[in-house]
Amino acid sequence: MNKLMQALLFGAMVGVISGCGGSSSGNSGNTNNWNLVGGSNIPGSNTVLNSIVYGNGQVYTGGSVDVNNPAVFNYVKSWQITGGNYLPNPNGATEQVNSIAIDNNKTLYAAVNVTMSGSFGYRPTVGYLANNSGNGGSWVILANESGVPDNGGINSISVSNGTTYAGTGGYDLNNNVYYGHVYSCAGAQSPWQAVGGESVPNGGQVYSVALSNTSSVYAGTGGYDLTTNSSFGSVYVSINNGSWQQVGGGAIPDSGVVTSLAISPTNQIYAATSNGNVYLSTGNSSWSLFGGGSLPNNSSITSINLSSNGLIYAASNNGNIYAAAINQPWQLVGGGGMPDGWYANAITTASGVIYAATQGGNVYSTKISQ
Repeated sequence: MNKLMQALLFGAMVGVISGCGGSSSGNSGNTNNWNLVGGSNIPGSNTVLNSIVYGNGQVYTGGSVDVNNPAVFNYVKSWQITGGNYLPNPNGATEQVNSIAIDNNKTLYAAVNVTMSGSFGYRPTVGYLANNSGNGGSWVILANESGVPDNGGINSISVSNGTTYAGTGGYDLNNNVYYGHVYSCAGAQSPWQAVGGESVPNGGQVYSVALSNTSSVYAGTGGYDLTTNSSFGSVYVSINNGSWQQVGGGAIPDSGVVTSLAISPTNQIYAATSNGNVYLSTGNSSWSLFGGGSLPNNSSITSINLSSNGLIYAASNNGNIYAAAINQPWQLVGGGGMPDGWYANAITTASGVIYAATQGGNVYSTKISQ
């Protein structure tokens, strides 16, 4: 039996057990093994969850409550709002936590996007960064500016040794082009610095940022070319803050936007796309299709995670989560889609459990093999 089938069989056998004290989801007439973490919903109404991490023995998830309140929640016997309150809202506008990360010192980082009012229905988004040392700590806005230098939104963050890397993006209405940068911030009141000294090449927003164990910075990018009515995407790397270099010898083969990245301990690069594919590059080799083909039902991938069991898990906008090993087909995880009927915006794995944060404001889990 291959690694993928072993993992999925294990998940099916123990799926009725909550990954974090939750109760069984679904009904006796189906095989859905996803469990609502904590057995209860996230506090608040109209909640949307965009990100999820596991650290310090806890699950953290970030998003928005009642549209304009950016919030991070953590689970300790019950769901609590991290820091005791919503994040700062210095702009008094619609805000949401778009990405979160946790470092080895148990400090939590949150990227908050602010949708500003504008003319002709155009609503630009700007992002700022905050951190929290311990669940009871107060949120502190980092960097000495209220937003990133390019005035874009922050799509993704990663953190290493106290330095946060933020992938940004926006749309230049005057020139009809997308733009994106990766900025680094070394701590409170430290200025933003452009990684690679410039924006990522060839236009496009930075939708995903990932760090290798050699501290190289990877950026998953993409955008839409209005002149050709087609999407595009690439992965770039900056080594020792050097100029950006394209990974895999060229653009992503399916021309999709790179929505999520994962890096193995041996620095294999996995890139997920809006066209439902995952590509693999080893040693900067050309991109090869992972998982034997696209995800089922022509779905777009919202998030991927490389688990300690060696499998890639991929969340899709059809509500399902799939797993695959190299040269093996994608298999459904948990026996079905998210019980709340929404799709997962973000997933993470830890200690034999996969956690999924949904557009509907819930966190679900199911067992996987370690």
